[in-house]
Amino acid sequence: MEPVYVAVAGFGGAVVGGLLGWSKSGEPFSFRKFFPTLLRAAGTGITVAVAYPVVQIVGVVPSVISAFFAGAGIDVLWHNAAAITKK
Repeated sequence: MEPVYVAVAGFGGAVVGGLLGWSKSGEPFSFRKFFPTLLRAAGTGITVAVAYPVVQIVGVVPSVISAFFAGAGIDVLWHNAAAITKK
């Protein structure tokens, strides 16, 4: 059950990162623009859940916290990289 918590934390981190980016933009919410964030969040959740056996030595709470911040960071990095390539 612990990998599920870690996956949800990774997913949540990416979604929170995306929502914070949207709120900073001041634009009206558009699900079409937010959908790629959900896809990245799902990918992040799956990735951190698969990697969980490697990091489970540190325990559940540190793993969940790090998965949340990893999810937020991955979404931000991906979004910024996409913005650079569109220029």
